[in-house]
Amino acid sequence: MKRLLLLSMLSVSVLLAQDTGKLSGRIVDAKTREPIPSANVMIRGTALGATTDLEGRYFILRVPPGKYEVAASMVGYGTLVVRGVQIDLDRTTEQEFRLSEEAVQAGTVEIVAVRPDVEREKTSTSDIVRSEEVMVVPAIRDLSSLLSLEADVVDGHFRGGREGEELYNLSGMGIVNPLNSSAAFAPIVSAVEEVEVITSGFSAQYGNAQSGVVNISMKEGRPDRWAARAEVRTRLPGYKHFGASIFDEKANPYLQVLNSPQGWLGIDSSATSLQMYYETISYGFKTAYPDPVQAAQIAYSLWKQARRDLNRRYDNTWDYSVEGNIGGPLSERARMFLAMQVENEWPVLPTPEPDVNRQLMGNVTYDVAGGLSLRLSGTYSSRNGHLLPGLRSSNYSNFYNWLWDRVIGLPNLREDNGQIGVRMVYASSNSTMYEMKVNYLSTAYADGVKVASPDRYVSDDLKLDIWSYYNTPDGFRLGQMDNDFRDEKTKTFSVDASITSQLSFSHLLLAGLQFNSYAINVNNQTTMSTQGNERLEVYRASPYELGIYAQDKMEFQGMIANVGLRLDVYNQNVDFYTDQFSPFRIRTSDTSWYYDPALAHRQTTPVIGRLQPRVGISFPVSVSTVFHLNYGSFMQRPSFERTVYLRLPRENYNSMTLGNPLLKPQDTKSYDVGLMQALGEGFTLDVSGYYKDVKNLIQRAFYYDQMGTSYSTFVNRDYADIRGFSVKLVRHRGIISGSLKYNYGVATGKSGNAFLATPVYKEEPSGGVIAELPSPKDIVLDFDRTHNLILNLNIATPESWGPDVLGTNPLENFTVSVNSLARSGRPYTYDMQGLGLINNKRSPAEYNTNLKISRKLPRFFGTTATVYMEVLNVFNQRIYSFNPVFGTGTVENAANTITNQNVSLYEQDPDLLRYYSVSGSFLVDQTFLLYGNSPRSYYIGLALNF
Repeated sequence: MKRLLLLSMLSVSVLLAQDTGKLSGRIVDAKTREPIPSANVMIRGTALGATTDLEGRYFILRVPPGKYEVAASMVGYGTLVVRGVQIDLDRTTEQEFRLSEEAVQAGTVEIVAVRPDVEREKTSTSDIVRSEEVMVVPAIRDLSSLLSLEADVVDGHFRGGREGEELYNLSGMGIVNPLNSSAAFAPIVSAVEEVEVITSGFSAQYGNAQSGVVNISMKEGRPDRWAARAEVRTRLPGYKHFGASIFDEKANPYLQVLNSPQGWLGIDSSATSLQMYYETISYGFKTAYPDPVQAAQIAYSLWKQARRDLNRRYDNTWDYSVEGNIGGPLSERARMFLAMQVENEWPVLPTPEPDVNRQLMGNVTYDVAGGLSLRLSGTYSSRNGHLLPGLRSSNYSNFYNWLWDRVIGLPNLREDNGQIGVRMVYASSNSTMYEMKVNYLSTAYADGVKVASPDRYVSDDLKLDIWSYYNTPDGFRLGQMDNDFRDEKTKTFSVDASITSQLSFSHLLLAGLQFNSYAINVNNQTTMSTQGNERLEVYRASPYELGIYAQDKMEFQGMIANVGLRLDVYNQNVDFYTDQFSPFRIRTSDTSWYYDPALAHRQTTPVIGRLQPRVGISFPVSVSTVFHLNYGSFMQRPSFERTVYLRLPRENYNSMTLGNPLLKPQDTKSYDVGLMQALGEGFTLDVSGYYKDVKNLIQRAFYYDQMGTSYSTFVNRDYADIRGFSVKLVRHRGIISGSLKYNYGVATGKSGNAFLATPVYKEEPSGGVIAELPSPKDIVLDFDRTHNLILNLNIATPESWGPDVLGTNPLENFTVSVNSLARSGRPYTYDMQGLGLINNKRSPAEYNTNLKISRKLPRFFGTTATVYMEVLNVFNQRIYSFNPVFGTGTVENAANTITNQNVSLYEQDPDLLRYYSVSGSFLVDQTFLLYGNSPRSYYIGLALNF
C-alpha cells in the first residue's frame, strides 16, 4: 500500500478542476468568416485570457462558474464585448466572436450572450441550478429543498438508489460525513453560485458514489467592486401540524375522562382487576389514601399539576431567518467572499426554546504572480435543537413519554461541523495547469437529556428511583427520560493533486489522485433502563482510501466523448474477529468454550479495491438536437457505521452488534440513453431512459452459535434492479419560464435499507449451517414512487412593463413563481392472513403546491430591494406521514410481517385514524402525527442588494 501511494504521488497526472469550467470558441472576420490568428480574448474582471491560434481558435481553462463579460480584440479591428457569458461547472462554454474592421471607428461594441438551448457536450444526465434562478422559487431554503426540484430525486433517493449513495462536493472539496454517508451541512443557498446534480454518467474523477453527485460552487468576490446582500424572512404564526392543539381537551377524549374528581372514581377497564382510576397510580397511592373520595380529589389535583399545559395554544410563535453576504477586492490581487445565516425555528410541537441553526462560510482568493493562485475556503455550521422521539417513526407511541414533560422527557441535540480547504493552482501555460487541494472536514454530533448524565446508572451515588416516573391511567408519563446518549465525532483529511493539459484542441486529458484519511470516534450509550442493561457503542478507527483516475475528453464537431477509468482502494485499518458465528469464542475443545473479547482470535483487515470504467458520449446531430448515452461502473465503500461499528451490552455478550470490516464495495452498473431537442422559443425537451443493476448492497444478518448465543452484523447479500425514464420540458428565457419534469421509475430488490429482510444463520454442532432466508421473491422497495411530476412556473415582468399609471408602472418587476408536485405514494405491507406478503399496498398519491410573489424595487433608499410573500401548501393538501401510519417496523423474515395498529385502522376506514386507543378506553387525537407535511403557511421576506 505504501509503495502504491508513493508511486501514485510521483506519477500525478491530469484533472480538470472540479469547481471550474472552460471557455472556448473561434474569432473570425465578420465579412469573410476567415479565422483571425493572434487575436486576444480576455474575461473581464479576472486575469484569465488567451490568444487565438492559426485557425482562430482559443480556449481558457479554470474559469470559476458565473456570468462574465468577455472581450475579443485585434489590431485593425474593433473590440467586441459579449455580456452575460455563462460558465458552468465541468462544462465547456462556446463563444464565437465576429470582429469587424468598420468597428474601428465606432470603438467598443457590446452584445448580450444568448444561452444555447441545447448542451452539445451532454454526456451525463445532469441539471445545473443557479442560485438566482432558484431564489425566486417558493420554499427553496436549503440543499434538500433544492434537490426536490429534480424529478428523479425523491426523499434523498437518487433514481431509485438507497439513501447515502451520493457524493457531495463544495467548491471541489468533499463534505460527506463518513460515518453515515450524508452531507455534513447544507450550504446557504444565496451564497452558492450554482449546484450541479448528476444522476447518471458522472465521470472518473468522482469516486465513492453509486447514485449521484452534487457539485456545489460557492460564490467568489468580484475583483473590481464590492457587493453585498442581506435578507430577513419570517413565518407568520400558526400550527405546524394538522388538527387541534395536542393539549386541547375538546379534541382529546382521554383528557375529558380524568378532568374532574368524579372521573377518578370511574372504573379502569384496562386493569387486570376492576378498580378505580386512582387505584392504578403507582407506588402505593391507594394504601396512602384509603378514603376513595379523598384519594380521587388528591389524584385529580396531582393530575392537574402534571397536565398544567391543558388547553394550551402554541400557534403564536414566529420563525425567522437572517442571512447576508459580502464580497469584493482586498487588493489588486486578492478578493474575498463571506456569508452568514442565523435561523430560529420552533419544532412542530412546543418546546422550551426554538431550534437554532448557525452557519458561516467564505473564501479568500489570491493571485500570486506568474500563473499561481491560492484560495482558502471554509464553512462552519452549528445546530442546537430538540429530538421528538417517535413523532415521525413507526414507533409512534414514544410521544406518550414526553408530551406532557418536554424538559426532562425531551432529549436535546447539538451538531457542529466544520470544513477548511486550501487550493493552489499553477498555470505553466495557457494549456497546462497544476493543482493541489488539501481539505479538512470535522463533524461532531451529540444528543441526550440535559438534566442527566449518561453514567447515571453506573454511579453508586445515584439511586435508580431518583429517575423513576409515575404512571397514570391515561398512559402519559411524567419524569420519564429518553435513555439514549450519543457522542459521535469524525475527522476527514483529504489531499487531491492534479494537472490539466489541453493536449490538442480536441483532447483534454484528465487524470488524478485523491487520498482520504479518516478518524472515527464514537461513544454512545443507548437503551439504558436499569444499571447493567445499557448498550455501549464505543469504537474508534482510522481507515484510509486512495483513488486514481484517468479520463480523456474528446471534442469533435459531430461527437463529444468522456472516456475514463478509475481505481479505488480502501482499508478499514482495524482488527476483526475471525469466528463468524461467535466472535468472542475461545475454544477449549470441540464441544466447550468460553467468551473473552480480549483473547479471541483477530486479524488485520486487507486492502479492498475495484476498477471502474466509464464512458459518456454525446452526438450533436444539429445545433438543436443532441443524442447522448453513457455507461458507468460505480462502487461505493460501505459507510463506517456498517464496517467498524461495535455495540455491546455492558454485562453479557448476547444481542450485540459488530460491524463487518470485510464488506465488499457496493456496486452499480448504470446505463443511460437519451435525446435533447430544442423546440424553439426557448423550449428544450430532454428525454432519457435508464437501467441500474445494483449488487453487494448491505443487509443486517443474525448469527447464532451452537449454544444459542447470537449477535448481528452486516453482509453483502442484497441487490436492486432499477429502471425508468425521465422527461424534462424546460424554458429558460422569456416573461414566462420554468420546467415540467416527470420521472417514471421502478425499484425492486429485497429491502429498501440494511435492516429489512434480515437473514438468520444458525451453527449446527456438526459444523453445518442452517440458514433462514427471506422469501426469494423480489419486492417493490418501500421508497419506490413510480410516478413523480414536478412543475415550476415563473412569470417575470420586466422594468417599465404594463400600463402607465401616474407616471409609474405598477406591474413592472413582479415575479410570480409556482412550484407543484404530484407523485405516487410509497409501498407498504398489509397482511392480515399471514401469507408473507410484503409491500403489497401503496399509500395515497401525494400533491403539493407552493406560491411565491416578489417584487423588485430598484431604487429603495439607495439599494435594490426585493419584497416577497410565500404561501406553502396553497391548497392545504394532507400527505400521510409514512412511518407512523404505514410503517411496519423491522421485518425479520418473510414469515414475520409486523403490522401496526394504524395500518389496520387505515384499511378499515381512513377516518378512523384520528383517534388512537391507549390503555383501554382512552382515546388520543393523533392527527398531529398522521401527516408529514404542514398546513398552509405564510412567509414574508425582504432582501437588499448593495
